Amino acid sequence: MYSLNQIRWRCRRGARELDVLLENYLDRCFETASSDERSAFIELLKLDDTEIWAFLAGERVPDGLVMAHLARKIRMSVTVRRC
Repeated sequence: MYSLNQIRWRCRRGARELDVLLENYLDRCFETASSDERSAFIELLKLDDTEIWAFLAGERVPDGLVMAHLARKIRMSVTVRRC
């Protein structure tokens, strides 16, 4: 498993918009997330930036319920103070 610092480093992407979304989720939601959701977040970080952006912008829906829920939760974490 990855340490929190390693996960934070993997949240740093080529696009500032992705950085903000991913780091915001990490700071607000990751520690209280279920183990399935944490695993899905780590899997999300393995994808390329264009695919992540398509999921987080709502242009595409990821396969699997956990990943789809995670993408929606990351989008919402920008406007909601809690997860």
